[in-house]
Amino acid sequence: MSALESIFAPSCTNQPRVTFPRWNLVRLVLQWMAVARSRRELASLTDDQLKDIGLKRSEVLVEIEKPFWQGPNFR
Repeated sequence: MSALESIFAPSCTNQPRVTFPRWNLVRLVLQWMAVARSRRELASLTDDQLKDIGLKRSEVLVEIEKPFWQGPNFR
């Protein structure tokens, strides 16, 4: 039996099954990492670059102060 089969195969023991799939947790952590990376990149942009994409420094400051687990608020 492969590792994946052992994760998804029905259990033959009386042990409780994990109800929260591990892949959801992996996806969540990857999403948090992407949000944190995007905010770091946004913080590094110059005022001219922000103007080019239609953002103000004040909007960026609000966004980069948020914790990584809070998703971005798009207009």
